[in-house]
Amino acid sequence: LSNGANGHSNLVQGNIIGLSLAGSTALGNTLDGVALYNASGNQIGGTAPAARNLISGNGADGAHLYGAGATGNLVQGNYIGTDVSGILGLGNALDGIFLDGVSSNTVGGISAGSGNVICRSGRYGVELARCGPSNLVQGNFIGTDASGRVALGNWGSGLCLSDSTNNVVGGSVMEARNLVSGNGLIGLIISNGLGNVVAGNFIGTDVTGTNGLGNNLAGIQIIASSLNVVGGTSPSNRNLVSGNAVSGVEILAGASGNTVQGNFIGTDITGRWALSNRVDGIHIESGGNTIGGTVGGAGNLLSGNLMNGVTLVGPNAAANLIQGNFIGIDLRGVAAIPNHYAGLGVSGAPNNSIGGSAVGAGNVISGNGDPNTEAGIYLVGVGATGNLIQGNKIGTDITGTVALSNAHEGIYVTNAGPNTIGGAMVGTGNIISGNGSRGIFIDHGWGTTIQGNLIGVDASGTNALANGSPILAAAVEFESGSHDNLIGGLTPGAGNCIGFAPSLRSGVRIRNGATNNAILGNAIFSNAELGIDLGFGNEGTYGVSLNDPCDADTGANNMQN
Repeated sequence: LSNGANGHSNLVQGNIIGLSLAGSTALGNTLDGVALYNASGNQIGGTAPAARNLISGNGADGAHLYGAGATGNLVQGNYIGTDVSGILGLGNALDGIFLDGVSSNTVGGISAGSGNVICRSGRYGVELARCGPSNLVQGNFIGTDASGRVALGNWGSGLCLSDSTNNVVGGSVMEARNLVSGNGLIGLIISNGLGNVVAGNFIGTDVTGTNGLGNNLAGIQIIASSLNVVGGTSPSNRNLVSGNAVSGVEILAGASGNTVQGNFIGTDITGRWALSNRVDGIHIESGGNTIGGTVGGAGNLLSGNLMNGVTLVGPNAAANLIQGNFIGIDLRGVAAIPNHYAGLGVSGAPNNSIGGSAVGAGNVISGNGDPNTEAGIYLVGVGATGNLIQGNKIGTDITGTVALSNAHEGIYVTNAGPNTIGGAMVGTGNIISGNGSRGIFIDHGWGTTIQGNLIGVDASGTNALANGSPILAAAVEFESGSHDNLIGGLTPGAGNCIGFAPSLRSGVRIRNGATNNAILGNAIFSNAELGIDLGFGNEGTYGVSLNDPCDADTGANNMQN
């Protein structure tokens, strides 16, 4: 159909295009199955089974819409890339549906029977290139059979938006949900895209949202794109991004100003059971993005993933805002669904904000790690500088009164600095309690400011909620090579509460070789051993270090000489 006098308002329904009459053997057309060029207001398929077209086995695209005049077209209810039963793959050689330079078209829809089944394409299931605004992709099964329970896959990725602006994938009602699963590469890619919305979809699961049907790489990948929204604050906008073979969401080079909100990433649709992405929940290599938020419903559930809940990697992963998320726990905030490594990892990434002082900004980062792996939060590498960790609950449930231990430290900093953990202002302090090892461990770190936190106590600041720790360790510990760190301070609100370290553990320990670390204005109480222990003292053992003349001693804080 082209832009001639009759190129608009046509119906194409009930046809077999590219297969034998029986709908079981490929007899493909050399190029596209259906092509619309500058043609508007046409309908390919429909909601009734009799209106369904079978478009499979063709040498190019199943359906191809191109030319700026191709607007207001509807492609719905078709089997594209399957046999007549919808359960065997007979793909088109390129895309299932290719929208090229068009706007205001609908692929699928929200009426019963309007979704297309799109699979076994040689490239993408659905591709939007140079498109927008206002194309809608809704209610489709992209990469599965007609039941939504069996992977047939597109050989490339399920859905690709490239150089496209202000389009919608999914929507805010359940009927708009796309199922994007079982594809050979990535579930959904946004490349050089602006202002697109991805909402309400299942990406990497079956149609029930309780079983994995993963894409072979990431669930969603955003690269060189800005101001796109994945999810939203309403439960109806929630994407379920789980069961994928790499990370749930990847935000890669050149992607800035994107928002990921309200999604379940690494769990099933109930938010109570793991349905793991096999790497990170969210993997970030670029800056200025928002993960979660302070308003109700903005936080993501990032639990059950086989590596970290969130990972920020490299110098370009800067100035990201991570707020209001549940990381390592269930939807209710009361039970652990561990990410198997850390809740949140910062590797060489600067100037990110994890939590904040505003109401709703704090994350709950608890229950993460297995017995041999990571902390609630880790900061690693010389580029991990200027990061703020404020207002979070690390190692507790949502109330801050019950332990949901991260397997090792609450916060672990190594070869990094300066960074800030807490603060003197109201709302900036973290609760770092109930963890399996130290509350905070600084290993060869420098310039870290630790202020206003509750460490080893619950939200009241008085009741025990101890961090465990290795024997002869402490609630807060500085390893050899750590220098010029500040615990507490002279300003009101800067002091930490550090209490209830268990048997053979101290409140604060400075180990041999750690120097110029200031411990000021804190409440350090009810710890089993010393409140402050200068590591191996001049007697060569842990415990009390005898006073001696102010000579040139070396050792923990130079033995305070």
